This record gives sequence, C-alpha cells and structure tokens, in this order.
Amino acid sequence: MAAIRFKIQRKSGVSRQHPIKLFSYTTRNFWLLLIPLARSVYALRFDLSRFSLWLKGAWLDIIVLFAIFAFAVIRYLSVFYKYDDEKLIIKKGIIADAFDTLFYGEIATLTVYQNLFFKIIGAAKVSVTTNAGTFSNTDITLITGAKQANRLFETVRLRSKADLTYSVSPRRLHLFFFSLIFSSTLSGVIIFSTLIIQVGKIIGNNLEKILFDSFNEVAMSLAVGIPPVAIGIAVVVGGGWLISFVANLLRYWRFIVSRRNNSIVIRSGILTRCSHFLNTGKINYIDLRQNFFTKIFRISSLHTHCAGYGGKGRELAVILPITTRHEINDTSHMLFPSYPQPKITQKPPLRNIMGYILAPLVASLVIPAAVFPLLYFFPSWRTAVIYSALIFEVPIVWEIIVQFMAFFTTGIGYENGFLTLKYCGLYSFHNIVMPVEKITKVTVYQSVFQYFSGNCHIKVYSQSDKTKSHYIKNMPLSETLEFFDKIGIDLYFNENPHTERNL
Repeated sequence: MAAIRFKIQRKSGVSRQHPIKLFSYTTRNFWLLLIPLARSVYALRFDLSRFSLWLKGAWLDIIVLFAIFAFAVIRYLSVFYKYDDEKLIIKKGIIADAFDTLFYGEIATLTVYQNLFFKIIGAAKVSVTTNAGTFSNTDITLITGAKQANRLFETVRLRSKADLTYSVSPRRLHLFFFSLIFSSTLSGVIIFSTLIIQVGKIIGNNLEKILFDSFNEVAMSLAVGIPPVAIGIAVVVGGGWLISFVANLLRYWRFIVSRRNNSIVIRSGILTRCSHFLNTGKINYIDLRQNFFTKIFRISSLHTHCAGYGGKGRELAVILPITTRHEINDTSHMLFPSYPQPKITQKPPLRNIMGYILAPLVASLVIPAAVFPLLYFFPSWRTAVIYSALIFEVPIVWEIIVQFMAFFTTGIGYENGFLTLKYCGLYSFHNIVMPVEKITKVTVYQSVFQYFSGNCHIKVYSQSDKTKSHYIKNMPLSETLEFFDKIGIDLYFNENPHTERNL
C-alpha cells in the first residue's frame, strides 16, 4: 500500500527525501552498537560451525539494531514534501498526518548545503528558517536530491520577477586575508584535539608517550629550556588555527553575493557548496566588523543578522568578506540602499576611560603578583610557572590595548529611522546599523560606582530567533536618556540586577 500511495503522490508533485536521510532517523548510539557486533563477526573468521554459538550470544543486539532501523524506515516513509510557486508543504506522521505549510514570503533564510559526501551521493541539505522566535519547530530541514534542492532554491529566488540589481564577488586576496584573520583558534583546537583523542583510541595508549617523547626531543634540540608541555600547547594551538584557516578558506572561496528587489543570494565554497537566500525584509541589522589590525588599516567585513544565516557550526553570517572600507561602503549602499552609513553622535566622556581599561589592568597586575610566591614555594616549577604566566598575561595586555582603542570608537547615533551602535565585544569591533522597528527592548542600568559618577551601561535587544543584545558601556546617563527620548524609544532602567521599571 505504501508503494502504491507513493506512486500516486509522486504524480501530484509530492516527493520523499533522499534515502541517506534514513540514517539520521536512527539513534546517535546506533553506530556504537554496530562496533561490538562487527568485531564479534570478524572473530568468527568465516567459521560457520561457530555461527550458531555466536547467534545465541548476540541475538538481543541483533533485535535491538533491527528495531532501531525498522523504526527509522517507518519515519522515512512517513515524510513527504511538495512545493509550488507560493509555498512549501511538509507532510509527516506515522499514526496521524501533520502538515507544515511555509509561504515563501515568510522565509527569512533558505540555505542549500552540499558537502563532498553529499556531492558523491547526489544529495543536499535544505534549511528553511523564519523569524518564529522560540517556535523553532516551524523551521524546516530536509535532505533531498541535489536537483530537487536546486529547483526549490531557484523557485524561491525567482518568485520575484525583478531584474538583478547588483552582484559582487570579492578579490581572492581579500578572501585569503579574511580567512587568515577570522579563523577561530578555539574551534580549530577542538577539532585538532578530538582528532588526537580518536587516533589515540585507535592505536592505543602509546600515543601519549609518543607525543611526549617527540615534544621532549624538540625541546632538547632547541636548547632554550622550553618545557615539552609548552611545546605541546603551541603545537595544538597552531594546528588548531591552521585547520580553522584552511576550513574558512575552502568555505568562503568562490564567494558571490547578489541583490534582487527584495532578496539577497549568497553562494560560496569549494568542497562544501552553500547557497543562501535571504529575505531583506527579515534582516534585523547589518554589522561592519573589525579587529585591532583591520581597524588600523581601515579594512573590514560586512556581516548581517538574519534568522537561519550563520551561527551554525563555524559559519559566519558574512555578506561581504574582508575588503577596504571604501569598497565596503559602496557595496553596503548597493545591497542595503535604505541603510545610512554608521555615524555616532553620543560618545563616552574622557573621564570614563578607566571604566574600559581598569578590569584588564588589574588582572594584568595580579598575575605577576601571583608568580613571585609560586616561585618562592615551588622553585623546581620555575620554567612552567613563568611560561604559564606569559600564556595568561599576553591576552590580558592585549585586552588593555583593544579596550583603550574601543573607548575612542564607542558610541550611539540615529539617522532616518536607523540606530547606529559602535562597541567592542571581546576583541571584535562592531558597527551596527539597525532599523528602529527591529529593536525589541533597550535597557539602561548602573553599577554602584556609576550611580555616583552619573554613567550607565546600555543593552539594546533586537529581533532574533534567540536572545540577542548589544552592549555599550560607560555612557553618560543624562545624555543617554535624552537621546532615546528624542527618537521615541522607551527605556527600561535597572536600579539593580533584579528590579526594573519603565521610565
């Protein structure tokens, strides 16, 4: 009956997902159950006389695996999808049918993702995201055939008959530097460390000894007293950064962004090919992002915030990778013609500079102060203590430098219905341009010291599929209240972290 039903529904344009989706319906521990079973089969050495004995010991594992796979098949056969020029419909359900209908006009982001494995088997992952907020179950993820995915993407993209208005592809050299600067050492270290752990599980416990002996030999050859642990950390950090750099380069190579009447289409990638459709009406804000060095050389990258784009894995919500500030301004004007250039009118006064650098400055003094007693009580650990202190001290000193620059660039502004926010988060400088209608809440609060100095912190919350805020610190309270009153935005004033009242 299922086969007959499938044939009938295929005639009306209804399709199933790609068969590879079958494996995602199994439990995460499915493959862990296969390992001991495969190992015991291998131990038989094709000796059929021992098969009945093996079956007596493994019958329960076989039944569990069969049940898991059978349930996955039932789930796979119960999901259908179809689309036309206006909407996408998903039908699912084992006992009772349930339908998800998504009109193209409600789509914030449509992404077609195809990695190397998907290319080989002719599959693609389709992700559709709306601004449904906490109701994330209204968003849709399908694994379809590559042709069907591209057909759906083109249907959504071409639903507007407007001609192409603008298309840009950044220079390859700029993409190289973008990957160089925005590579995440932390994410690369996680991958690199996971790789080492998994290799260690395969070849046994001798891996730790092999690595330590190798680091020890390198340390002795350098003859500078560097402990093997420090060399090991450097190798892991360096290897992690290199992995992240190569991954970013492959992800954003062949990057091209196009603007139509009410949509932006982004395509990028070599081994993993991604296509994104963004509804411009669902974009919450744009972000000209820089770090310390790109700010000095007046280069930046253009990011955006739109539900479903970026934030998954190591993907960045990039509209234009790193290029000169002049090209960024021209491109942002073409892609977002109604958005003004970011300009600030309210800045923190000069007396507030200590509010930016005081915390890292104190931390930078605490570390050397802690080193001396450690050296006194543990003289044999001298090298390890000094290197550990340097590892912690360098990023803190760097934070002082970054926060010093942040003081002179932080501020807020308003122009033609758009709010501009300039601030520094960790080591990144953000220039946010946000339509006022995308703001959900603005909170102003004071610490004990700010109560006497007349300063405040500002948190601006924007529309998002999860909580998102922008933090501007140490602004003058009276000017801040006057600024938001002028542009007609209600404020919430926190007298302490547990109470707030509407002004």
